[in-house]
Amino acid sequence: MIELTQREFNKRMKKVQYGVANDLRNELLNNVPVDTGALKISIKVKPKGKDYIISMLDYGLHVEFGTYKQRANPFIRNTIHLKFKQILSDNIRRQFT
Repeated sequence: MIELTQREFNKRMKKVQYGVANDLRNELLNNVPVDTGALKISIKVKPKGKDYIISMLDYGLHVEFGTYKQRANPFIRNTIHLKFKQILSDNIRRQFT
């Protein structure tokens, strides 16, 4: 078992947080449907206060949930559902073993 100071623990958890956001972004890049490529190019990880957000063009919501003209293609929910647990455990393991 690793003994850490509170400062070192917080530092490693920040790395876990960024790693999870970045790895999720990478999975989204693999799963986003591509027409023009603009949506794929727009997927980014950005710091916001003490957190990280994954941003993309607004029409990513239309792709995710569909419109009356377009069927939903839930690439965000599918990515989170299928990959989040593994991404989280991989990042925790990476920082704490």
